[in-house]
Amino acid sequence: LAQAFFSFSPAAMKLHIFYGGANPDSSVELEVEPSATVKSVKKRLMEANPPPAWANEVLLSQRGSSHYLESRRLIRECGLADGQELHFDYARKCSEEERIACRAEDLDLDKLCVPPFSISTLGPDVHRTLAMEKSRCK
Repeated sequence: LAQAFFSFSPAAMKLHIFYGGANPDSSVELEVEPSATVKSVKKRLMEANPPPAWANEVLLSQRGSSHYLESRRLIRECGLADGQELHFDYARKCSEEERIACRAEDLDLDKLCVPPFSISTLGPDVHRTLAMEKSRCK
């Protein structure tokens, strides 16, 4: 009767985690509780394989999937099975300025045909006034 008041906790499960980057075939096997968070699994992996200086994001997904597991979720909520293969990698979440710079580096600007243009912070009314003044000078 006393057992009816205790919640059933499934046994720990093993996850087979493959690292990304230069060594995609390197892996580790972790034993985790289904009640552990994805974040706690990421922390364990980070301790074993510290992040590079450029990284500001940690990614964990089912191997072969581009859907990343949310850090706040519990392992049992992610639909993972004992022996599941996961993929772990570091990434960098870029600002919009960094994205533009990266895209610009990949472009051959000599091949782009961009018509000449000018940018002004004077506003449309000032431009109209200057245009009228210019026309009087001719």
